Amino acid sequence: MKNTVALEYYTIRGKFKLPEDFALVSKKVKEMGYDGYECGAWQAAPIIVKELGVKTGLKCVCVSADYNTLLTGAEKLAGECLEAGVNHVMCPWFGEKGKPRDFALTGKELSKAGKILAEKGITLMYHNHNFEFTKIKGKLGLDILYEESDSRYLKAELDTYWLAAGGLNPVKYIQKMKGRIGMAHLKDMRGGECIPLYAEIGEGNLAWNEIIPAFKEAGVTTFIVEQDETYERDSLESARISRENLKKYGL
Repeated sequence: MKNTVALEYYTIRGKFKLPEDFALVSKKVKEMGYDGYECGAWQAAPIIVKELGVKTGLKCVCVSADYNTLLTGAEKLAGECLEAGVNHVMCPWFGEKGKPRDFALTGKELSKAGKILAEKGITLMYHNHNFEFTKIKGKLGLDILYEESDSRYLKAELDTYWLAAGGLNPVKYIQKMKGRIGMAHLKDMRGGECIPLYAEIGEGNLAWNEIIPAFKEAGVTTFIVEQDETYERDSLESARISRENLKKYGL
């Protein structure tokens, strides 16, 4: 099966200042060799997303939706996804910072939303950061979330940077989650004085020659590049470097 390499538009969020920027920037992303993109729901209206895919071949592979939207508006979101021709939704966060999170309840509630989406042919995924790797009675929070959710209605969108930042070996966790991963978030890491910094793929210290094969072995075919901060580089240049470097690893 053909692999798809997409760009998370959060990487280049500063490039979208005018309505017409969405199409102009997307054209540049397509020229870099990306097959698609992931975006917030909605950086552009669903009909624009659909038209862009038809005109450029750059497909929206996934949209993000916040936790409350999924709990209270899954039906409406499903309709918007169908209008846009998008069949994956990602939840990027739940709970409030600094407050205890109920991983078991979250797994159950996301499963309910995922069932509504699945009935329309749409797959729901959860995107991890690193707070989910807190241990609760000896278990990782993220493990609890997936154990308490229905595997038919909630998949994982594993983020490599946050796996490493959470103290895990990305390859081993990918192997552990085989069969449950919907898409991969590729994000590199380089050392910083206080906390790890983001890096272009192949410019940091993550073992991509092991990570990419592990994802493929786990059945993943859609790989999404994301870089939260690009620091001294223009964000489009960072996206280009990541896309070029991924070719070295067979993508």
